Amino acid sequence: RAARERRELIYRVNKFAQRYYRQFLLGASQAQCGRDYLDKRGMSPESQEGFGLGFSPNGWDVFVSAALAKGISSKALLEAGLALKADSDGQLRDRFRNRVMFPIFDVYGNVIGFGGRNMDSSHPKYLNSSETPVFSKRMNLYGINLALSDIRNQGCAVIVEGYMDVISAHQGGVKNVVASLGTALTHEQGRLLSRYCRKVILCYDADPAGRNAAMKGIDVMRSAGLEVR
Repeated sequence: RAARERRELIYRVNKFAQRYYRQFLLGASQAQCGRDYLDKRGMSPESQEGFGLGFSPNGWDVFVSAALAKGISSKALLEAGLALKADSDGQLRDRFRNRVMFPIFDVYGNVIGFGGRNMDSSHPKYLNSSETPVFSKRMNLYGINLALSDIRNQGCAVIVEGYMDVISAHQGGVKNVVASLGTALTHEQGRLLSRYCRKVILCYDADPAGRNAAMKGIDVMRSAGLEVR
């Protein structure tokens, strides 16, 4: 029961964060660079809304302060991986700053984590949520919540490399598309897909890294009993 309540709390905190980041993208002048970036990448307003895209403020504790003001505890923010404790003074700091935010959902539509794309020279270029009781990169796929119906209907899933690849495909009408959260394909992801389809198409970039990842992914997906193309 305690574990279930802990997971439910993290779901609620993540849902608040997703709505906060979404509203910040839509209305904050500071988020103009994020809006420009998404426009440049051809992301329609409908796609941005459908995938719940947002923007994290460029400040040390802007989001943390907003969450605390809504009664969310420091412990909950830390457990959800949305805040960090500064080494210097122990104060809470925002984990995501000045980034376009991609909420990550599970198959049931719960917000389980986030990926953030930087808008400056900070590293890494893409930053994922830390591992939490509801989020593991090995066990989830970006876009699965929106792709699930089409994956079931077609008996096939297309796996691409990144967030933008997924959104672009869905925007173009190909909606059985997911991505592997910036990690190599895992056996857990293969088992997840095997519940809903029998065939997987790997559609990675044609550079050496993409070809290498595809070759490794073939064996991983086959081990889950999936036909791979």
